[in-house]
Amino acid sequence: MYNGLMKKRVMEVLLITLALLCGCQEKVTPVTLTNTYTIAFYSVTDCSECKAFKKNAIPYLEEALGDQVTVVMYDLDSDEAEEPYTKAVESLMDFDDQYFGMGPFIDVEGCFAYIGYEGGDAKRLVSDIRSYDADEELSDEMASRRFMHT
Repeated sequence: MYNGLMKKRVMEVLLITLALLCGCQEKVTPVTLTNTYTIAFYSVTDCSECKAFKKNAIPYLEEALGDQVTVVMYDLDSDEAEEPYTKAVESLMDFDDQYFGMGPFIDVEGCFAYIGYEGGDAKRLVSDIRSYDADEELSDEMASRRFMHT
């Protein structure tokens, strides 16, 4: 009898855990855009924010925007990133040079770029891309880390 009760309790705990895990996953709402966009993601090898962006934001962006967005990744520690990074930074209005070479640097090419990454930024980034695409004002939420292309 004890084994049967124990098995029942274990099954209950497993089912509750599974239900909680499924319920905690954020539902991604697909967004339809009129244009396609390229996001150049520049990271630094030992940067925890960069690792978090790769792990959390890129899958979110791909699920929310699908083939309307292409994500290109660059390692700021490599020579390959130097030319596109410098070109992107030079085309930004009011870019603060103190951020030069810092990651993560997320560039929605031809539109705007962000320095840094925090939890929830992927959702805000999708919202800003949608707003930009619809020629609407971008959110204030990440304005302090956003630089517009000229």
